[in-house]
Amino acid sequence: MLTRPIYKTLIYTILSFISLIFLTGCHEDETINRQLDAAEPLVVNVCDSRNEYLKNLKSADSIISQIDHTDTSTMSRRQLGRYRLLNAELDYKLYRDTLDGQELERTYRLFQSYGDKARLMRTLFLQSVYELNTQNSIGSIEKALAAKDLAIELNDTLYLAKLYGQLAYISNLNGNINGIISHSLTASTLYEAIGLHHNSNATAIDYAIGLYSNNEHHKNIETIDSLLRIIDPSDTGMMIYAHENMIRSLISIDSLAEANRHLDNIINYASPDRQDFNIPFDLAVANKDIESVKKYLPFIIKSDSIHYHYGVKMMAMYNYHKLAGNVDSALIYHERVYDSDSRAMLNSINQSIVRAESDYNARKAVHNAEIAHRNRIYLLLSIIILGMTTLTVYLYGRSRFHRKVIEMQEKIAQIRELFDAIEVKDNAIAGLHSQVSRKESELSALNTRLEMRESLLRRMTDKTSEIYRARFREIGDLLATYYQKKDASDRIRLSIYTDIENTMTALGSHESLDEIRQSLNLYNDNIITRFMADFPSLKKIDVNIFTFLVAGFKPAVIATICRLDIDNLYSRRRRLKEKITQSDAKSKSEYLRYL
Repeated sequence: MLTRPIYKTLIYTILSFISLIFLTGCHEDETINRQLDAAEPLVVNVCDSRNEYLKNLKSADSIISQIDHTDTSTMSRRQLGRYRLLNAELDYKLYRDTLDGQELERTYRLFQSYGDKARLMRTLFLQSVYELNTQNSIGSIEKALAAKDLAIELNDTLYLAKLYGQLAYISNLNGNINGIISHSLTASTLYEAIGLHHNSNATAIDYAIGLYSNNEHHKNIETIDSLLRIIDPSDTGMMIYAHENMIRSLISIDSLAEANRHLDNIINYASPDRQDFNIPFDLAVANKDIESVKKYLPFIIKSDSIHYHYGVKMMAMYNYHKLAGNVDSALIYHERVYDSDSRAMLNSINQSIVRAESDYNARKAVHNAEIAHRNRIYLLLSIIILGMTTLTVYLYGRSRFHRKVIEMQEKIAQIRELFDAIEVKDNAIAGLHSQVSRKESELSALNTRLEMRESLLRRMTDKTSEIYRARFREIGDLLATYYQKKDASDRIRLSIYTDIENTMTALGSHESLDEIRQSLNLYNDNIITRFMADFPSLKKIDVNIFTFLVAGFKPAVIATICRLDIDNLYSRRRRLKEKITQSDAKSKSEYLRYL
């Protein structure tokens, strides 16, 4: 789309360039320029040695602090932009956490006006960090993607690696497992290509975390094991990071002895004041080590770290009470974990970074198409002008000088009128385009809200199904616990058992069985209805036993509900399994899974 005629565009561009030269070239303090030039490479360039890297940053911070005492109003706009950018980068890299969103936006606009793409890219990276710190994942990923495009255009491998690492971190915070795996692997490869082995190892561990989140535990263990062979043992932070991730997967595959060995390695590397107790706590739970659980629990509950959010603390309390046999308390904290998971799920839906990334790429494609279209129009008009000019010269050669000069002036006037008319038409088209864009935006917003509602319903249904079956299993565990204590001498426990036994008996009523079957059918593709259709000749008691097994009840509990001897129950279950195995029912493998 044309926004102004070509000749006007050229004139405006030349004038702007001349103005820019005068604005940037006048009244610049050369002392400040030398200070900025000395500090900038120390901040931007990264070395593989962590100590040297921190030394460079502190040196740059010392240089920049010398400018703090000057009157910043005496700086040129370009100097002020560089000063603000370096200050912000030092705040971020030295963990001062004082990024200012408005200041970064002003810096972004300044470098955008100068066309300084390298510093614009660095500013966009910091804006991505700021947006993420303010819980705006969508804004963060959009800034990171824009910076990534500039890094590709500038062929800046270092910043391209940093931005893929940032995209992986955003993906991790928002549960985008595919994003974690792909972005962190790309970042690790890029860092390795430029010799930054420390950064490469760190992002490789992030890649392994993605594998763990994707339940690829053996692949995660292999990846971490290979990294432990190449990580410098003196890099204690990296070693701890690697061992912690290894422990998570070892717990998941019940390799507890190996997990304990890696925990010993963490203890050897960690400083005495280390405050991360999540991994030791999880391992203590897996080991059923109630004393260690009691030891670590207060640190987790009292911590205000982002890593120990409400859901983590509630899960810790649930695991403790479950291990301690405090079934009532365990149920309470189990409900709180469910509430936390629901809130997290809703937040994840509202912060859909996968959609944000695809929307960004779509907008980029449209923008590139518009630029290509505009360039084609410019080329066509240039050809027309060239052709008309050539024709005028040819005619000039065949006629008298004065007449052809007049004719040429008339042609030029006509061309100017034509461009003026084009400009008017273009403005009208731009207005129509703006109206269409607004309508499309409104329609898109409506479609987005509808899609989000549909997605929310689907995901909430899935989550409800999962929680419902987990509730059945948990009730079974608790009932089994009381069943084992049936013969205890303690009168209070016996009384409680009696109440529970009555409750279990009530579960065997016709109404309760119908409710359970309806629920299991709803969240398990009509499994009970299908089973009864496949085996119509089964006795009612056998159908009931299968129903409770699908619900996750333990044998002792089912025996109580059905008023069966435990040995009789096992016999019936064995005969039921044989009958299903010998049948040709389409779903027999699914049925056998519950037996």
